[in-house]
Amino acid sequence: MFGEFIRWIKANGYNSKVSTDPKVLAQTTILDLSGLHIRELPDSIGAFCNLSILKLSNNRLDTLPSSIKELKALRNLQCENNLLTSIPPQIKELQNLIILNLNGNRLTTLPTELFELTKLTRLTVGTNFLTALPKEMKNLKKLLYFSCETNYIEEIPDVFELMHSLYFLDLSYNKISVLPKSLSKIAELETLLLEGNRLESLPSLSNHDMLIKLNLSNNQIIKLDIEGLEDLQILNLDNNNLTALPEEICSLSKLNYLSLSGNRVERLPECIGNLENLIELDVEENRLKELPPSFEKLKKLKNLYVQNNFLSKEQIPQLPSLEFCDLLV
Repeated sequence: MFGEFIRWIKANGYNSKVSTDPKVLAQTTILDLSGLHIRELPDSIGAFCNLSILKLSNNRLDTLPSSIKELKALRNLQCENNLLTSIPPQIKELQNLIILNLNGNRLTTLPTELFELTKLTRLTVGTNFLTALPKEMKNLKKLLYFSCETNYIEEIPDVFELMHSLYFLDLSYNKISVLPKSLSKIAELETLLLEGNRLESLPSLSNHDMLIKLNLSNNQIIKLDIEGLEDLQILNLDNNNLTALPEEICSLSKLNYLSLSGNRVERLPECIGNLENLIELDVEENRLKELPPSFEKLKKLKNLYVQNNFLSKEQIPQLPSLEFCDLLV
């Protein structure tokens, strides 16, 4: 049963990495073939009917054999950092798959068959050449973690409405100018990364009352709606087109980190002192001429970055908690 696979192992000198004992192979549940410079996976990989985890990362694979469909028990497939240009449609047979890592390949499209894997909880397809996501992605109702950062996607289809448990979403470094309305339906979202896109505005995020981290840096955002984000701890707004911050930002009582460098903000809200848990504030490269009086209420502020504004050293409040201020160095 494993004769062909054993011959392949010996022919390529992988003996030190993989057993050549048929009895051991028959009971194998974890197979690690990562980092072996493999160019082609043999069809005999299909003999591993008990395999639960298959690691193929850091090789030179440009495709996967159709025999992969025989791995009925497979739950975790790692194919990061290869040369994959396509995914065989037979992948739909892996109905027990819950984790699929395709980061760092050469994929331009994802087959619709991939989205028949309805048990998937973690899907990563970052650093590829994807220009679109299929609407069939809506079938992945159990998805908890999705990343497709660093691609060429211009539009995200309305696929999130039934992904109630999705807690991590990374769409960074694409070409997205508009976000789908269904984004607001993700009730348990904790991390939303949208850095490096073409966004000018956002749909309402008021339903995301569990959101902890929001990164909107390097976009073209003019106006910000952050009402209802009561659990937010990290907010990055660097390098946008903001001229002001909304008053609602003062209600983010759990905020620890706020960064808005590289905007055109002329003043901070008078209520900024309400951010009682703020530890770090970066407002470099804006147009601030003064800090509001309530600034003195930021009793936990440790790091303050204010260079390249119109502020003087004398305008920096003497906060006992402050450990670093770039204007005072």
